[in-house]
Formats: sequence, structure tokens, C-alpha cells
Amino acid sequence: MSLLCSGVLVWALVHFIPVFTPNLRAGVISRIGTGGYKGLYVLAVLSSLALIVMGWGAGSTELLYDLGVSSLYTVLLMLFVVLLFIGSMIPTNIKRFIRHPQLISVKLWAVSHLLVNGTERDVILFGGLLAWAVIMMIGINKRDGAWVKPEKVSKMKDLVLVIITVVVFVILPRLHIYFAGVPLMQG
Repeated sequence: MSLLCSGVLVWALVHFIPVFTPNLRAGVISRIGTGGYKGLYVLAVLSSLALIVMGWGAGSTELLYDLGVSSLYTVLLMLFVVLLFIGSMIPTNIKRFIRHPQLISVKLWAVSHLLVNGTERDVILFGGLLAWAVIMMIGINKRDGAWVKPEKVSKMKDLVLVIITVVVFVILPRLHIYFAGVPLMQG
């Protein structure tokens, strides 16, 4: 479990640097340049993902809890996860109503998975990333101050978001076994 814990911890710490320690970030950039900092950042993120993947595979599947929640709830929540995650990366009106759509999507993803997965490795991965997303939102809000809502975009961009969301939502369950290592709906 130490690999999985380390991976989640490295993921969190790397992402916390620009939010909670901007002077550290600035100091590193002054020494090795923006490109060097970005390279180290990407290397650290990829390393954390490698640790998470290896740790997940070696992690304990001992059941800590079973809430008896239907997987259908997770699937339904995942529709909103996909919508918010994609909506955070392209110009949409979602950003006019939700300050952190990507972090909220991570929180929904984590909660939806914790509802139906109660093994030790599930709690470490999903619980750890849920905690990370909560802390990130608090830190970003404190760092950035009052929320300035973006300008309104055309309804066509929202329609494009809905179309992309539906396509990804249809494809994602078929790929779940390949990137998560477990079938979408288990026994």
C-alpha cells in the first residue's frame, strides 16, 4: 500500500506547489527556467501516476465496507463528471456557474467510486484524491480571491459540450477495463 499512498501523496504535493508555495515555484523557475520547471512538474506528475498504477495493482483488496449502493448511481454521477471535466477544458457557460468544474468533477468521481468500492486501495485512491480536490479548491479560492465569472459564450459551445459528453460517456465504460484494470460493473 505504500506505493499507492506515495503516489497519491506525490500527486497532491506536486499540485499544491503552485497554489500554496508560489515562492518555492518562483525560486525554482529563477534557477532552472520556466521550461525546466515545467519539465520537472510533468516528470513528478507522471511519476506519481506510475506509483498510483503500480500501487493500485499491488494494493489490498480487503473489503473495509459495503454500502450496498447500486453501481447505477456511480454511472449516473459519472455523466456529470464527464460533463464538468470536459466543460472545464473548453469554453462553456458551465464556468459561469461553477468556479472549479474540473475539481468538482474529481470530487464527484471520487465520491461516486467510494459509494460502490470499499476496499483498502479504493479508500486510499478515491479518498486521497477527494481530499486533494477539496484542499485544492480551498487553496485556489484563498490565493485568487473573489471569483470573477467569465464572459458568456454562445449556446452552440454548450451544445458541443453536450455532444462531446455523450460520445465520451458512451465510449468510457467500454474502456474502463483497460485503464482501470477492472470491469465497469462487477459481479
